[in-house]
Amino acid sequence: MTSLPNAHILSIYVLLIVFFYDNTNGFNAEEDRLRYSFLHFLSAALFSAALGDFLISALPNPHLAFSVGAVAFGFCHIFYMFEYFPRIKRILLKLAIPLYLYTLTICYYFLLPKITQHPFVISTLIAYAGVLSTAIIASSSLALETRKMVGNVFVLTKMDEYAGIEPANEIIVLSTYYLSQYAIMESSLVVGFEN
Repeated sequence: MTSLPNAHILSIYVLLIVFFYDNTNGFNAEEDRLRYSFLHFLSAALFSAALGDFLISALPNPHLAFSVGAVAFGFCHIFYMFEYFPRIKRILLKLAIPLYLYTLTICYYFLLPKITQHPFVISTLIAYAGVLSTAIIASSSLALETRKMVGNVFVLTKMDEYAGIEPANEIIVLSTYYLSQYAIMESSLVVGFEN
């Protein structure tokens, strides 16, 4: 029986999710800390992130693995945004306009020319770029949500690190991804408790 590639990374990630769960008493350290529905969104976000990491590690085709993983990561960000979108009072246009223009420029010049070669991969990356840009803008628009913004920026950094896959990059990617998940989850629990 062959083992999964990068199974050690997957096991480390699963242990980190268990650590989150244990340190928050099942994501419910305080009875009134977060509304019950938001706990489901946070749990679904962590599960989606773990699923994305698993798919990237387990699928033999790297293009398919990255695309399906990006779909799972996109759902992860969407679940996190369900938790903090209701608290946004106004969108930071000074960040939204340049970031969306940057995302559109990158997608137009670097991704769209290759869409006929890899339609699923490229369309998935374009959608993921939009979701990630929205997550960064939304988390930045919350005045007290700097940890969420830092977490989303770590995810963006992680995606840039995938460009050159080398053994050391796996450790860097896992580290930045863990930091991003921790920052987003921890700020959700703290801010949920303060509100």
